[in-house]
Amino acid sequence: MRLLGRERGRRVRLVRRHLLAVAWVLAAGVAAFAVFRADGLTALGAETWRHPLRLALPHLLAGGLLWAACGRWRRLIWSLPLPLLLAGWWASRLVDPPPERISGGQGPDILLLTLDTFRADHLAYAPALQALESYPNAVTSAPLTAPAHASMLTGLSVLDHGLVRNGGATTAPMVVEELRLAGYATGAFVSARVLQREGGFGAGFHHVDDRWRQQRWEPLFGNLLGAGPRTRPGDVTVDRALQWFEATEGPRLLWVHLYDPHSPYLPPEGWRPSAEEQAQAAAKDAETRPPSGNLKGLIQNLRSGFGEGQRLMYRAEIAWTDHLASKLLEGVGTETRVLVVGDHGEGLGEHEEWFDHGVRLFETTVSVPLLTRGLGPAHEGLVGVHQVAEALRHAAGLGGSLFPPLERVEVFTSGQHTQGRGEGSAVALRLPTAKLMQHEGRPPVWYDLSVDGAEELPLPPPEQAPMADLEALMGRLPPGPGSEEIRRMRALGYIE
Repeated sequence: MRLLGRERGRRVRLVRRHLLAVAWVLAAGVAAFAVFRADGLTALGAETWRHPLRLALPHLLAGGLLWAACGRWRRLIWSLPLPLLLAGWWASRLVDPPPERISGGQGPDILLLTLDTFRADHLAYAPALQALESYPNAVTSAPLTAPAHASMLTGLSVLDHGLVRNGGATTAPMVVEELRLAGYATGAFVSARVLQREGGFGAGFHHVDDRWRQQRWEPLFGNLLGAGPRTRPGDVTVDRALQWFEATEGPRLLWVHLYDPHSPYLPPEGWRPSAEEQAQAAAKDAETRPPSGNLKGLIQNLRSGFGEGQRLMYRAEIAWTDHLASKLLEGVGTETRVLVVGDHGEGLGEHEEWFDHGVRLFETTVSVPLLTRGLGPAHEGLVGVHQVAEALRHAAGLGGSLFPPLERVEVFTSGQHTQGRGEGSAVALRLPTAKLMQHEGRPPVWYDLSVDGAEELPLPPPEQAPMADLEALMGRLPPGPGSEEIRRMRALGYIE
């Protein structure tokens, strides 16, 4: 009998251990699922994602306290409710909390649509966007995604807000915070990690949709899984943005960022050029391809048109982006006030920028589309993307002005290049019909855009050139990236 009692007791203890283990495994599974799925977890802020142990802290603390308090397996069975409570806490994070609202908002709904890598001269391939009011002489503050967007949302030049390269961050106040205080529900939906909240882009937004797919696992398993996707398709971003818009009460400010025209140019099936168009582009490339080993001929033939296949795919990306913009414009309704702005253009072979941007400050990458709906007629004067912040105030009825013509726009690049051949910083003063530009370590040059729109004839600066202003900008060139910036640049793929 005594042996049977011991055996029965051993089995009971074994069952208890198994039950406890199963309870804790289930709790951990729910926690992991929450990390993978829940946008609510991202509300914990950027610090959580920089310090991944905070995600596991509740379980670690609870487990340690249990071992210290109970000490023996037969008493640990009393702790079974605790892992279930922890699992319930993690599960509650699966649902985003309702948007924080401040009563009193009376303004109209506003859509800010930013288009990545969209050349201004390619609006001809975007009929839906072409139907909007257009400012044909709009320029960016920087041919880099994060610095340009920071200028849009702060109203400052790049050297003033301090986010000078992709991978950096700014703490400058964002105009979104003003709209939020005025009663706007604010939502941000971005398609590239370079615009995530760590750069300061979440300031003022009730809801920031900037996490996706296996990136949620990175805090705990980043070294095993790698960096994860750096972008997501625009149709996913648009669908999520419209879901939020429909589920949120107005007035609403919705920011949507589309990344699709960025290289590599891979439009979805159904939007790619036909086989005949691709064959014609390939034939043209074959005709202009130089003899093997002839470097001089290579350069000459590249300038004459080699790369037509890539240009064809880029135009297809523009058409696909226009389709997404049309869906978004229809989804927010005709009463919503709309601002559409590009962050920078794309070099398609001009000035030795081959299907990329960020190194030089020519019009191919500096000139951007800027369009509006419901905000009155546009004009042909010079405007800059940093005026978007003031335009948002105007659209919300908070004062401000709508793109008054400017005498000059400051443009800056850190020389950052995704293909790893940066050439140092450069600054430019873009005037209504001219440009004064200087690369670090080189003399300044002048382009008369009224007669040399392609910028093929660099001239010495004339007497009327604002040389003192250019020298002041050159004197403010920022230092190189710090350790945190290098870490983020590496995660974004800009450095190895």
